[in-house]
Amino acid sequence: MLITLSILLILTAICCIYYWIDFYIKGEVQTINEDWYVKFQKAFIGADLWMIVSAIIGAIGLLTGQTYGLIFALLAAASLIFLGLMVVIFNIQNNLYRLISTSN
Repeated sequence: MLITLSILLILTAICCIYYWIDFYIKGEVQTINEDWYVKFQKAFIGADLWMIVSAIIGAIGLLTGQTYGLIFALLAAASLIFLGLMVVIFNIQNNLYRLISTSN
């Protein structure tokens, strides 16, 4: 179970890193290319970096049997829940989900 959780934490960190690379290089992950939306998305990079670091430390800790592994895994999980809710609520409030069908 700990190996599975560690793999999921590492994959989460990798996917988030990929998201930010794409965001700044290609921009394909952007729902819309409006200045206000891009500024909103850029506000998440610090929190996402915290989640990435927590996930990696948590995975290492779980794989090596350290007590900090569970603490950082829980920190990463809490960060993901918080960030996910922020994005979903923002997108609902601004009717951005209707744009999915018209995006590339």
